[in-house]
Amino acid sequence: MDQYDINELLPVVCHRLLRDGHVALILIDLSEVEEFEEPFASRARIDWAEVVNETLEDFQKPPLDDSLTFEDSKAIGLFIFAAPSMDRTNQLNWLKSLAKAIEGEIDDQRNRIRFNPAAQINLGIGYSFALQNPLVGDRRVVQFALNEAKELAQLIRSQRKLESKQLLQDMIIGENIKSLFQPIFNLQDGTVHGYEALCRGPKGTKLEDASALIAAARRNDL
Repeated sequence: MDQYDINELLPVVCHRLLRDGHVALILIDLSEVEEFEEPFASRARIDWAEVVNETLEDFQKPPLDDSLTFEDSKAIGLFIFAAPSMDRTNQLNWLKSLAKAIEGEIDDQRNRIRFNPAAQINLGIGYSFALQNPLVGDRRVVQFALNEAKELAQLIRSQRKLESKQLLQDMIIGENIKSLFQPIFNLQDGTVHGYEALCRGPKGTKLEDASALIAAARRNDL
């Protein structure tokens, strides 16, 4: 699926809003990606864009008329144009379910690459539903929808950050971080050359993995 700059898409989206009376929007907040080196961050963004498009393809239970993807350094977004046969109530419920499905697919991606720093990027997924209003310009309605989706995505990011901070603080107070020492062997004679020190959070939690634990500590200045 082609990806565009948001400014390129606005005239098209406004035209569809005027024609159909409504436009749906999914947005992934990638603000935290900027903390990584640019070559790595670019690769991370492409991965998330593929997740969005692949999930959408699998999720087209009600037929879609069309969709357009946009991307910049801060976010990946998807304007969705539903088929005329789909009423607005069903569209809103479907939009919420799609955001949940994208979130689930992203979590699956994290688990597959959990030792890659990209897996620790705190992503927020927002959505909004724009209704055509004859008293408000179409471009302004679309911009309101974008702002609403961004605010929701940022709220989700903040909530996740707070949850990880509280979990990490509980682990520190309860002395529930384990240190493990993994031997490094000399392959020629089998002797122990040294040890790699690892830390682990409580088993079964989101911070069990060392990379997730360190990323949460860095994110929360702990």
